[in-house]
Amino acid sequence: MKQCVKCNGALSATEVREEVRVAGATFAGLVRARRCDGCGEVYIAAEDAMRFDLRVARELGIRGAATGEAFKFMRKALAMRAADLAGLLGVAAETVSRWERGERSVDRAALTVVGALVVDKLEGRATTMKLLKAQQAPQAVEGLQLAVGQK
Repeated sequence: MKQCVKCNGALSATEVREEVRVAGATFAGLVRARRCDGCGEVYIAAEDAMRFDLRVARELGIRGAATGEAFKFMRKALAMRAADLAGLLGVAAETVSRWERGERSVDRAALTVVGALVVDKLEGRATTMKLLKAQQAPQAVEGLQLAVGQK
């Protein structure tokens, strides 16, 4: 976008303070944006907004926030449907729903896995996702040979 959609003014690069409250904690940070020189309207690219949410989700995971609200925030930051996450975790979709609504305590292992997925996404990796998918469709390892020094 090169112009403001409200007034057609020119846009300049800036940073804006974003804030979100999750699980009783407030998270704030600067996010890249573009501000209209004419009317002051602020535009944040979806990618930058998503990155902010991932950073918040990482902090929730690192701090061990085990509430349903935190778990749901982390899942949404991953842009993952509850049913898809349930499949990866090997639980019923209803279980994820109960965790997120606070009807059941969030499973510690599930919270750890979701936290690892968040960190991987922030760091441009897919290691945890590959491991989870391998559990869904195991492959034979008989006769497997690896060269020395191979990762």
